[in-house]
Amino acid sequence: MNNHTKSILYRIAKRGGSGVEAVNIENDLVVFPLCGSVAIFYNGIKTVVGASELLLLNRGIHQIEFDDCQLIVFQLPVAELEQVILYLSAGYQLCIDTDHSCDACRFRNFFVAKPSAALTEFFSSINRLLDIECLDENNRRLKLPELIYLILSSGSDCLKYRLLRMLSYRDSRFLQAVYNQIFAPASLSEMAHDCSVSESTFKREFSRRFHTTLHRWSATQRLDRAQILLRTTTHTVSEIATLCAYIVVAVYKLYLLVTQKSVVWFALSNVLDYFLISVILMVMYRKLGTQRLSFSWQLGKEMLSRSKYYIIPSLMVVIFQVLSLTHLHLLSIF
Repeated sequence: MNNHTKSILYRIAKRGGSGVEAVNIENDLVVFPLCGSVAIFYNGIKTVVGASELLLLNRGIHQIEFDDCQLIVFQLPVAELEQVILYLSAGYQLCIDTDHSCDACRFRNFFVAKPSAALTEFFSSINRLLDIECLDENNRRLKLPELIYLILSSGSDCLKYRLLRMLSYRDSRFLQAVYNQIFAPASLSEMAHDCSVSESTFKREFSRRFHTTLHRWSATQRLDRAQILLRTTTHTVSEIATLCAYIVVAVYKLYLLVTQKSVVWFALSNVLDYFLISVILMVMYRKLGTQRLSFSWQLGKEMLSRSKYYIIPSLMVVIFQVLSLTHLHLLSIF
């Protein structure tokens, strides 16, 4: 959705099957799916936006899954949006104030609405004009005031509130800093600096909006993202656990080489490898498993009986490797 940043209006097709993508939105967007669907993941909840629904996306990084969809997208740069709204307010006496506020509006960096009949017809006409390729960039920009007018006069308080909130540059910067650090961790001082406020002001504003601490909220969001990626990836949980353990053990062995530790410490790397895999699998099971974890002595005995022919040779190989390394180490000493 960032391939057309120079155009204020464009149509884009996205194929499904790619899983959840982290999409960086540089300007606030109004998105209208013509067909297919778009799924937004937030707080571990999947919100599906179907054809002929209206999606408002704030600036920042979003977790999005596309499903063979075609989208009409309007970009809303703050400067242009402000000019259009002031023009509509002065020329058409549209009310640009609202005291509306509800949880659905305030705490998410996106909003989904059922468009009015006038808005639906507007996007249908845009689609027809794009089909015959008679919209140059100037004409596309002329469509922006029409879109804003239809949103402000649609009668939806939530839709109006979300659009007007895009004018608040400070508000947008705050939300962008908060949501971006899920994907690119930043310190409190860095986020406060990005918003041009003090650390204490940033913490107070965060607590007021989200009713929790920044650390707790960030940890929850990252766990939710990990669960989403695990559910949508083509790799099994075992493969992911093995890869994580391999990376940790590789760093551990590199440290041993640099510090010239004893060969005994290298022998422990196999124990560390399997220990990490078991811990990761246990954590993933508790997070993603649907059945309660239980242990069966009978099944354990049966598995041990069948696998003893593989366990004993494996143990002999490990013992031989350790003895060989120990022998070489002793030879190097004497």
